[in-house]
Amino acid sequence: MTKTRLFIIRHGKTMFNTIGRAQGWSDTPLTAEGERGIHELGIGLRESGLEFVKAFSSDSGRTIQTMGIVLEEL
Repeated sequence: MTKTRLFIIRHGKTMFNTIGRAQGWSDTPLTAEGERGIHELGIGLRESGLEFVKAFSSDSGRTIQTMGIVLEEL
């Protein structure tokens, strides 16, 4: 039987996160710090040797941006 692993990744830090405001459906882009953190995550995932077959994201800009950065690093 093939083992399947599921990774759930939260979006990177946004402006609303820095001021402690809940975002909900409001959509703010990642901060520079958030982008750096997600680049580091992507690099770590690549270096771990894991193979990713599929990636999914919600339709919010911050999660699409996060997924794009992770996929760039893989």
